[in-house]
Amino acid sequence: MPKRKQKIEPWHLREERKRKKHVVPFRKRYLICTEGNTEAIYFGHYRSSTGPVVVALDKSDHKVNLVKKTIEERHTKIQANEFDEEIDETWVVLDRDANPRNKLDKAHFIRALELAKINNIHVAYSNDAFELWFLLHYQDLWAATHRDQLYKILSRHRNEKYEKPLDLYKEIKIFRSVALKRAAKLLKSDLSPADCNPSTTIHLLVEKLIAEPGYREED
Repeated sequence: MPKRKQKIEPWHLREERKRKKHVVPFRKRYLICTEGNTEAIYFGHYRSSTGPVVVALDKSDHKVNLVKKTIEERHTKIQANEFDEEIDETWVVLDRDANPRNKLDKAHFIRALELAKINNIHVAYSNDAFELWFLLHYQDLWAATHRDQLYKILSRHRNEKYEKPLDLYKEIKIFRSVALKRAAKLLKSDLSPADCNPSTTIHLLVEKLIAEPGYREED
């Protein structure tokens, strides 16, 4: 004899609907402080109504000061209950920007990386410049390349002059999967970030963002 279905009272249904209505999907927050407006514009595109909460900020400054400002920004958000140190992540996006006329540029870059590590801040760096990440959407690059050369090569690929700041997100996003692979191949464990040109870890941050539950590609 089949079991009789348990009667569901109307008030049970109301409570169930009420419970489901108030369940808020978890959204991890990423505080991303960038060295320039180009980077802030790019990462601003990774915000979505269903995916990670991305706060991309342009904190243009000396590299060490950029990390210090990132620490301050995180503290401010913690105090405002807008950041959870145990769950959310802080990233700083900066460039190597090799300058032969400045003997301290390498030391400043290394110090910024060290300060970030001490303060539990992830670093998405590019050697020599952020435009390397853009270029990897179009081609492989193995030779050491200064930022001025990166601009010229990007201009050839686009048949239009590349000038900062420029929003290339929609133009290059269809090539992102191959750019992720190219960037991964550039990393050499036996070289420091300051000496490994070309190299970037931008892809590590991008991979995290698009892997977040609920992430939805921007149109």
